[in-house]
Amino acid sequence: MSDLRQKLKLSWQELSWLGPSDGLISGTTASISAQSEIIGQERAVKAINLGLAMKSHGYNIFASGINGTGRTVTVTKLLEEFNLGGPIPDDQCYVHNFRNVDQPRLITVPAGQGAIFRNQVSDLVNSLKKKIPAIFESEEFQAARNEIVNRHMGAQKALFKNFESKVSGQNFMMVQVQVGPFTRPDLAPVSRSDESGSFGQPGSHTWRDSVPKPKRHLEVESPSALCRGKCHGLPPKWVSKVNCHSSGQGPT
Repeated sequence: MSDLRQKLKLSWQELSWLGPSDGLISGTTASISAQSEIIGQERAVKAINLGLAMKSHGYNIFASGINGTGRTVTVTKLLEEFNLGGPIPDDQCYVHNFRNVDQPRLITVPAGQGAIFRNQVSDLVNSLKKKIPAIFESEEFQAARNEIVNRHMGAQKALFKNFESKVSGQNFMMVQVQVGPFTRPDLAPVSRSDESGSFGQPGSHTWRDSVPKPKRHLEVESPSALCRGKCHGLPPKWVSKVNCHSSGQGPT
């Protein structure tokens, strides 16, 4: 048994593998020239060359792949090798379309000006973000805003006054109705028993002086405040039938 073991015993030289000396680098890789060919991308190279040969409009090349596979290097090298005659094509810049956000607008500028245009637009946007809020907070803007608001408020009051004078002759009056955090104008009926003012002083006719006849009712669309008869002290008896739409309630 021991003789067989000694016979099959291997030396350390027999247990190690040494490759051939041909092709091994002696020293460093500084003396090795760079590879000029694209390795392992035959199908991609043919597709890009075919796309570059297309002279018609509407054809594009889309290169996809895992990071580090040499997409940019491959495309750049093929573009350098594909020497086209004629002028350099213009830069095409796509900008935001405010009317249709899904269809950006195309702006064509001379070759090399696209990057400059992009940087200028970026600087403009950053400048507007700082200047526009400052303009809204300035005293000149606030004074102009107040002048416009006051002018329109005066015109609104004049219209309401003219309208109120017209509806007062039809036994109606203007009231302000609370709708959430806001108020809006509305019409309230004014009932007068007779011209002598029997419910009050002679000759006095106000909406508090009389109560409408029970057989009469009023069809009104108004908020719940008017339905409950609490709008400016309106007596509940005045509203015998009200269809409430804004408050979501039924007839009261």
